[in-house]
Amino acid sequence: MKNKEYLNIYWAPLSDQENNDWSLMYSEPVTLFSYMSKNKIESKADKFFSCPAVKGLTQNTYIFTNTIESEYLYDFSDGKKIITPVSSKYLAYRNQRDASIKNGPIIMFNMSYVFFSDEPLLATFSSPYFSNCEYIKSGSFIPGEFDIGRWFRPYNCEMQLWSNSGSIKFNHDEPLLYVKFNTDKKIKMNRFDLNDKLKKIFTTNISTQKWYDTKKSLSTYYYLFNRAKMRDVILTEIKKNLVLEQL
Repeated sequence: MKNKEYLNIYWAPLSDQENNDWSLMYSEPVTLFSYMSKNKIESKADKFFSCPAVKGLTQNTYIFTNTIESEYLYDFSDGKKIITPVSSKYLAYRNQRDASIKNGPIIMFNMSYVFFSDEPLLATFSSPYFSNCEYIKSGSFIPGEFDIGRWFRPYNCEMQLWSNSGSIKFNHDEPLLYVKFNTDKKIKMNRFDLNDKLKKIFTTNISTQKWYDTKKSLSTYYYLFNRAKMRDVILTEIKKNLVLEQL
């Protein structure tokens, strides 16, 4: 297929534990449409699989599945800040910011993703709203949306919990995260390694928001990014570090 027929989206796993490579924790993305199709009931009507509105949404929504089964107890009642893993395997975690709503605390797990694209492209991040997942009984990853062709920063698996005490369980191989790419073009997913230069760029981008004004709109940061010709710099580095391309 010719380049003009699809849009390249680049993604990389990110862990903040410096001396280890946690790439094995990250699954390759699949479309929500293909994931749903595994349980498809064959019929002439084809139900919602033939609906253009459903098909258009689910073909450009990608699922990243969970690879490590883990469980945690937490207690943030009466001023406590206790998180205890109760499974033999678990992700590192931290409570790095105060709650924004009354329901419960925010916990960030040591699993982040970095995305970039050939051209301006809005990406929407959310918990799996059309999957029967164990962990969403306890809380939801904080949703977000930004232009992954005009800004370079990670999406962190940061979870808003629904109560001040309870448990969280992540089952193996269940959907963990949805990413919706807001385009009508065909997508080609390309995995890359984050080298030191790319890490410095997104770290600087995050710091830039503090230098200027955290209340400024994203369009302000997109303008600064474009003015500095950062897309060309980032794409050059990414293409040097490609490890897997979608067929």
